[in-house]
Amino acid sequence: MPNSGIQPLPPPVTTTIPENLVGGYPQSLENLTANRYNNFRVGVQLNLPLRNRTAEAQYGRSLVEGERIATQRQQLEQLIQLDVRNALQIVRTAESRLRAAAAARQASEEQYASEQRKFDAGQSTIFLVLERQTQLTTARGLELRAQTDLNKAIADLQRATGNALEANHVVVRVR
Repeated sequence: MPNSGIQPLPPPVTTTIPENLVGGYPQSLENLTANRYNNFRVGVQLNLPLRNRTAEAQYGRSLVEGERIATQRQQLEQLIQLDVRNALQIVRTAESRLRAAAAARQASEEQYASEQRKFDAGQSTIFLVLERQTQLTTARGLELRAQTDLNKAIADLQRATGNALEANHVVVRVR
């Protein structure tokens, strides 16, 4: 055969299988019960990681994040407490201002009434009556201003305590 660059095929490999291994399921059961081939193989695989650095790093990050969130919560609680205390102090101050303005208005009304009686009796001038009337009007305006400031302070306190809707009987329904 001329050399055409093709190598000849290798000789076929033959293997012999013992007759007692050829068969099927019945032969396998017979081999098992007769205990002819007592080779057994049992395997157990156990993986124990020595260190899981990724999990350790994630755990460390989650601990730091938890501490950060706890600190933010504490700061927020302190800010809310401060806001409520300030709002309560403003309400108390506004109440005091309203009481003082009401007392000033009451005094101005009495002075005006007294000056009006004097004028009617001929013991005062129209200038003094008008001046007392102006003072009374100013006192009434200051009392209204104090009442408005008190209402604003109460609204701020309700906002700070989180019950503004309940205090004003507002119901929010979500559809």
